[in-house]
Amino acid sequence: MITVSDRIKLFDLSKVLLALLIVSINIREPYFHSREILFGLVVLTSYKFIDIRRIKYAIALVVIWAITAIYNILVPGSDFKLAGSGFNTIVIAGYLCLMCFCVKKYASTIISSYLIVSIIVAVITIVIWVICYFSSSAYSFLREYFIQMQESTGLSFIAIDLRAILGTRFLTVWYRTSPCMICALGYCLIERLDKINKHTILIVLFSVALFFSGTRANMMSAVLLDLLYVAFWFSRKRIPLFTLFIIFSGLFSAAMFAFLFFTDSGSASSAIKTSDTKSYFSTFASDGLRTLFFGWGPGSTFYSLGRGKMVDITELSLFETIRRYGLISTFVIFFYIWFSPIRSELFRRNSINNLFYVATLMAYIVTACTNPYLLDSVGFCALLFYCTCFKFGRLIHEDEKIEARKAEQDYAF
Repeated sequence: MITVSDRIKLFDLSKVLLALLIVSINIREPYFHSREILFGLVVLTSYKFIDIRRIKYAIALVVIWAITAIYNILVPGSDFKLAGSGFNTIVIAGYLCLMCFCVKKYASTIISSYLIVSIIVAVITIVIWVICYFSSSAYSFLREYFIQMQESTGLSFIAIDLRAILGTRFLTVWYRTSPCMICALGYCLIERLDKINKHTILIVLFSVALFFSGTRANMMSAVLLDLLYVAFWFSRKRIPLFTLFIIFSGLFSAAMFAFLFFTDSGSASSAIKTSDTKSYFSTFASDGLRTLFFGWGPGSTFYSLGRGKMVDITELSLFETIRRYGLISTFVIFFYIWFSPIRSELFRRNSINNLFYVATLMAYIVTACTNPYLLDSVGFCALLFYCTCFKFGRLIHEDEKIEARKAEQDYAF
């Protein structure tokens, strides 16, 4: 028989394993499969403490896949493979079950571990950038090392390059899971607005690391979130004209910068994505019924003009999701899976912080749509962090204050 003491020990163990899982997902080491091992251990130790009702999001994803699978098995026109596609969908749905941990008892563990791994990613990015900037030999060695790692493991773990951005050569250090810093940056800015924690060092750290990553979406997200923080700060100081000036000038500058950024013909990445976009629209035009309702199924291939070969995935996650599941199912994925967990709370509480939460979520989703993180363990881990911060972030600090007062009173006595 399991005693209360045993349950407490099991719960503490599950918190440790969950923290390690969050770190493992976002570190994304390519060798030891720690992510899969930890996920199994977390399931075994935590099933008594989670909110099982949130498994409905994973079930919805499996149902969407089943509809797509049935159609593509019965109707010719796709090289959809049932076994591989089904296995991958079960794995992805499994990580979506992480939403079951969006409960108050796990909130502190989720938030702290996600911030820790975001700090690790930021520090790695900045340290490597500084080393490569001041040493050309280190740049050559590390760049070649990570290229060879990618060739041996098939996983792009870290990429170091001199990228042409708006006609200027810029040293970039891209960590595979760098978008996790977008959520962490948004959370730190919100806490600063709430005067809970200043997080000055972390805000600078995440902003600089996102900029050094060299990806357009990361850089734009950092700039926009920092600008929004400035605008909201002036709004709280009751300086409406200056607030409007900051918002409109920031949005205008961001729009112009984004236009130049994403249409930069000198960028090889932009050229590939532009060609892949044409490939997607050509595929969509070839079968309107599949495009609207069913898709071609996960694991199916299409011809990529950007790469000059048949591929089963690209970095354009939004178009890829439509190609896999159809337009209607893509809407369901966005509005039921990504927005539903926070929708009711969002409109129930009238707060300027809610707008910042929305901005942070949208920044991450836009980034995920240009990287393969929309339906992925990294993406669902970010969704878990986002929902946990939104629902329980303030409550955690209130509980900490209460415990601190009790500790002071006990010490006084």
